Amino acid sequence: MPRSYDEVDSYHIHIYLQPDQSPAARQLRTWISERFYVELGTWHDGPFGSNTLPSYYVGFRKEVLPSLLPWIILNRRGLNILIHPNTDSPLDDHTTNALWLGTAQDVNTNNLPHSLKAIGLPLKTINPNTYPHLIDF
Repeated sequence: MPRSYDEVDSYHIHIYLQPDQSPAARQLRTWISERFYVELGTWHDGPFGSNTLPSYYVGFRKEVLPSLLPWIILNRRGLNILIHPNTDSPLDDHTTNALWLGTAQDVNTNNLPHSLKAIGLPLKTINPNTYPHLIDF
């Protein structure tokens, strides 16, 4: 049987950058914050968690997907981007269920569990921390 869309709690976008891409990545971050209710994660200048390159993430609720996905496709500024659902399985979300824009990057899967429920952890809650004021879609 196919899996249900209801298994998806939210989404993450991981935006990866090389040193010369910092200005483009910062501009993209600003544009996102001006247009979408999202949770902007911390900017990391090196590997962090499952990310093997400098990056930051954007977390968002599933009702934001229909507008943010086409927008990020058109405005990614040459950056490599991982988009994944947040379900009970972070390992599958970052690998099997991942969507890449640009070139797929290595993902550190060492600490990604097969099941959050199995180890007694809840799904991560998305807490938007942006105040969008521009609408251009």
